[in-house]
Amino acid sequence: MKNKILNITLVSIMLAGSCLVNVANAGYIVNGGKDNFINNGVITTEYRADGTVWEWLDLTVTNGISYNDIVNDLTDDNKLNASVTFTANASFSSNIAALSTTDALGWATVSSNDLAAMFSRFFDGEYISGNTYTGTSLSASSSDIETFIGLFGDTLHEGSSDPANIGQTWGATSSYYNSTYIYSGLVYDYQSATKDYSDLVRITSTYTATSERADIGTWLVREAAQVPEPASIAIFSLGLLGLAASRRRRSV
Repeated sequence: MKNKILNITLVSIMLAGSCLVNVANAGYIVNGGKDNFINNGVITTEYRADGTVWEWLDLTVTNGISYNDIVNDLTDDNKLNASVTFTANASFSSNIAALSTTDALGWATVSSNDLAAMFSRFFDGEYISGNTYTGTSLSASSSDIETFIGLFGDTLHEGSSDPANIGQTWGATSSYYNSTYIYSGLVYDYQSATKDYSDLVRITSTYTATSERADIGTWLVREAAQVPEPASIAIFSLGLLGLAASRRRRSV
């Protein structure tokens, strides 16, 4: 009997510890903005206010490969695994081939409106779909722009020479502007010792679904899980502790 009570108590303590961890995770949602985006290597995890958790794939993984090729690769087996023939050169497709089985599974393309909404969440509601933010119209600091590029991948530095103090995250969306062009999303950080260039956050329509540019990838996202409710876990844990205490009193 004592062993059973001990086991119940230990389980309760473990659940209570889990509750504290989940409270910490929920803190990302409370903070808002860029604090809700966590760097996990080639994947950036986003904790949303509705309790869902989403993952964004680093754009350097799909950099240099056309949007159409990415869609074809995802369609055949729901994996990003270079299972179709890419028209891009091998140096780009090797980034996809290097993904683990877990990291390759379940990705979906992103519409321009959904991408604009993510921009808005990251930059604290500032970005509005259809608008271009440059210079003084973009109140986000240069460090915010650099944080974004660090999280989602610097497609410019990977795909070309490494110019000093310049970086960009640029990727295709699933939304078509017309029969030829699709929308793409761009976050650009441009600083120079001789000229003050503006940072840039923009949805643009200057990219085609068959283009293979060495500085543009494809935006991909997947839902990971929902954030557990810490209060529910705490109540359940306290209930188990109460049950253990009650049984102990009866056995005395």
